[in-house]
Amino acid sequence: MDQPRAMAESILYGAVSNILSLLASIAGQDVGLNFGRKKELENLGGTLTTIHAVLLDAEEKQKSDLAVKEWMSWLEDVVYDVDDLLDEFHCEILHQKTLARRQVRKFFSSSNPLAFGLKMGRRIKETRERLDAVAANISKFKLSSRVAADMIPKNVDRDTASKVRSQIIGREQNKEDIVHTLFHSGSSILVIAGTESVGKTSLVQLVFNDAKIKCFFNERIWVCVSEEFDVSIIFKKMLKSLQVDCKVDDLDLRQLQIQLHNNLKGKRYLLVLDDVRNKDNTKWDKFSQYMLFGVDGSKILATTRSERVAVTMGVNAPDRLRPLNEDQSWVLFEHVAFKGQGQIDSNLRVIGRDVVRRCKGIPLAIKCLGGLMRQKINEEHWSFVQKKLLTDDSVFLILRLSYMQLPSHLKQCFAFCSIFPKDFKIYKDKLIHLWRAQGYIQLQIENENIQDIGDEYFNDLLSRSFFQEEEYDAYGNIVSCKMHNLIHDFASSVASRSFYRMKDDKEDIPRSARYVSLEKNSKEVALTLSKIKGIRTMFFRTHVYEDLFIRNATFLCFNCLRMLNLSQMGIEILPNSIGKLKHLRYLDLSCNDMMKILPNGIVKLHNLQTLLLYSCSRLKELPGDIQQLISLEYLNIDDCYELKCLPKGIGELTSLQRLDRFIVNSSVEKSFSTAATLNELRDLNDLGNCLRFENLDKVRDVELESNEANLKEKKRIQSLRLHWGPLARRRIEKDKLLLDNLRPHPNLKELVVHGYEGPSFSSWLSSLNNLVKLDIDYCWNCQYLPPLDHLPSLKSLILQRFNVLEYVTDSFLLPCSTPRTYFPALKKLEIRECPTFKGWWWPTAERPCFPCLSKLEIRACPKLTYMPLFPSLDQDLTLIGTSIRVLQETLKMKLTEASMTSEASLSSVTLPLSNLKSLTLIDIKDLDGLSEKFLQNITSLTHLTLKDCPNLELLLSQKMNCLTTLQELSVINCPLQEASLGLKILNSRKRRDANDLCQHSSGHY
Repeated sequence: MDQPRAMAESILYGAVSNILSLLASIAGQDVGLNFGRKKELENLGGTLTTIHAVLLDAEEKQKSDLAVKEWMSWLEDVVYDVDDLLDEFHCEILHQKTLARRQVRKFFSSSNPLAFGLKMGRRIKETRERLDAVAANISKFKLSSRVAADMIPKNVDRDTASKVRSQIIGREQNKEDIVHTLFHSGSSILVIAGTESVGKTSLVQLVFNDAKIKCFFNERIWVCVSEEFDVSIIFKKMLKSLQVDCKVDDLDLRQLQIQLHNNLKGKRYLLVLDDVRNKDNTKWDKFSQYMLFGVDGSKILATTRSERVAVTMGVNAPDRLRPLNEDQSWVLFEHVAFKGQGQIDSNLRVIGRDVVRRCKGIPLAIKCLGGLMRQKINEEHWSFVQKKLLTDDSVFLILRLSYMQLPSHLKQCFAFCSIFPKDFKIYKDKLIHLWRAQGYIQLQIENENIQDIGDEYFNDLLSRSFFQEEEYDAYGNIVSCKMHNLIHDFASSVASRSFYRMKDDKEDIPRSARYVSLEKNSKEVALTLSKIKGIRTMFFRTHVYEDLFIRNATFLCFNCLRMLNLSQMGIEILPNSIGKLKHLRYLDLSCNDMMKILPNGIVKLHNLQTLLLYSCSRLKELPGDIQQLISLEYLNIDDCYELKCLPKGIGELTSLQRLDRFIVNSSVEKSFSTAATLNELRDLNDLGNCLRFENLDKVRDVELESNEANLKEKKRIQSLRLHWGPLARRRIEKDKLLLDNLRPHPNLKELVVHGYEGPSFSSWLSSLNNLVKLDIDYCWNCQYLPPLDHLPSLKSLILQRFNVLEYVTDSFLLPCSTPRTYFPALKKLEIRECPTFKGWWWPTAERPCFPCLSKLEIRACPKLTYMPLFPSLDQDLTLIGTSIRVLQETLKMKLTEASMTSEASLSSVTLPLSNLKSLTLIDIKDLDGLSEKFLQNITSLTHLTLKDCPNLELLLSQKMNCLTTLQELSVINCPLQEASLGLKILNSRKRRDANDLCQHSSGHY
């Protein structure tokens, strides 16, 4: 484990680059002429620059010269110490800035910069001597200067690169074959065998997410097994996949079995065991004897590289997954290498065809090669790669070529990912914060946004296929990803000896370790780690549910930490000594629900960039001197239910880029002079992502505070949530002015308004052309909503609890010189508990249509009759406590009208609602029957629910048989006689098992 890696020096080159940038920053501060150590710091920088210049040459020579390799290891240790030393100066600069704000510095105090310089003199001298000793060997090894080609190629479209989503090509038939086998095979185990990186996991993911599989199995469980086949570990992973709400890691084998039995009892499940390597019959037999869960039809689907593993599982003839053929390989390569590039030169296609053949149909190799080629779309680069593959066409060589093309800062970022376990779901934003904490994300220009730079780093690695299995949010932003096992192995191979994975809590950790990943944990772990000088990051594979560090080690033992995760540790009192961790950039205290206060010492963490406090449900207040956290960029206080306000001074955190909640003071105990007010947001224009305002009804000076909140300048905010408190006597004019002044930037994508009591909604709502989701709730006094139907991006609209709203105004009332589409993007519409709402208002007799509406729910709107038409509705229609007239007008549409209103049906003539899958009618007083025309329309229906309809006496039983796809019919509390249904065939369908129901959708009986 403690061996120098062949390519670790590329990371070292980036580390020295970062130190030189830090040194330049310190030199530019002119604090007491750099603390009276200006000359020494300049000399230190000169030596570092000399070493930096020869590092790339040393990287090449160390491959064949052991002495150079040992020199590089020596240098690495010194470089980390230099970084710690200079970071002390950076910490002191930040400390001086906080003192300047408070104006409490005395000349002879320890806060005086010259006093600090005197204290640091000896350390500078010792470090300089060690660095000089390293530099003295440059001439001995005859190392020469080289310049790194560190810039990202200018011809790479970063925006396009970020949109090249992972795609699985050439496996459609394989997927269908496996799905068919799972449904019809009498065997409970199916094994997919294939060579490494042939695409077994990707194929099984297609199966796992197939709609028929989701319908057939009650539960789907995914477990990555890999090297260690341990029953307890597998069971824990199964429970985590099932999202069981218990402390899984604390359970013994018997308790795990009980939990699994309780969660799978009476259910048909699919268990995927990915990457099984166990060849020990005894271990498999032990696993099998415990697997007494579920019902008949439950299946195990396993992937493995070895047919011998399949035999161990009792499967003598596993399904063998073959590599992609040449045509499939080329299609995959084109998708990665050429997407968004326009016309491609014919010579490049010839070279591309040749290099793709050398990938031998291995999808991972093809995707990585495509990611490498798209970085430079020119013949010189492509010919270079082609020549390299003539002598070695292994996947590892392709990965190495792609890695060597990375700028040094991305090499650091990629190698850092080796700290995560295999198959670990990596959350993108968290990864960016961790990179930032290690110093890998460097700001080149003042006022650059960290998230933007981090996104660019991430997208660059993604475009080269170093990441895969991306997951996206509703707005198309990547939320998480994973690394392929082989790429994880490669990342481990390029990470330096400072990265160490601790698999046993009894093993010794090399003193060179700076980044430690712990596979297991115990109370001995903290004591073991505390003996290692210079640890910067500790990553726990599983949570420790005791205050391990608090009781068994002191923070002073970890005074070089950049990242500390104390999440879910059961902490009640955090020691004040946390303030000694002056290098700390990332602190996670989340999910410590017994912790009520934070120690005052925490504000001494002037370097802290990320502070996570979410789900600290008993936390009552934040530190009063929070403005001393001068570097803070992200503060997460979600689900801290006892917090009644934010402290005054939050507006001084000018580096802040994420603040998910702003809590207006609602505490009678807390003085308003010590609580933050809205106007503190004035200069925090880098705030992004989500911002939620709470207790807006408690704003005291509405005009002053809301005017200066300056939301319209905060262009990075994607989601804005405005919450007023419960109904109380207050001036509605105050609410109206407040809402008007909280106008967001037009970039906003989501708006939620709750508890607003003004008489009308602000007109700025109509100008939010990027809005995707709008949710307005508890607006009892609101009589007017501005036009919304023209918003081009709006996909989801929810209106709830409007007591006096009668109509929603259409933009069709306004003059317009060009044709307009009515709600051009709306997919989901919900209107609930609006007792006076009559509908949309339009000036002509011709009703507009929702062109692409997919889901519609109307609940408790008894007066609603004027409704735009919705013929293209293809998922769910739910009407509860309203008039059937809402539906009747759409059914009256002519065939040609229906076919022309839906974008999905422009190429073919369809009847209104002919694609509808689910219909629910509850408490519809004026529903007396389902007409023949209606039944002939809804030919795709799978679920029909009729409940509490007092006048529903007739179903046309002779026409119900046209509903050939119906899977479930539910009639509850309606005056229908069983004889009137006369539908034995439908009743029998309800009793069929899930397999029959899934096949039922294809029309076979």
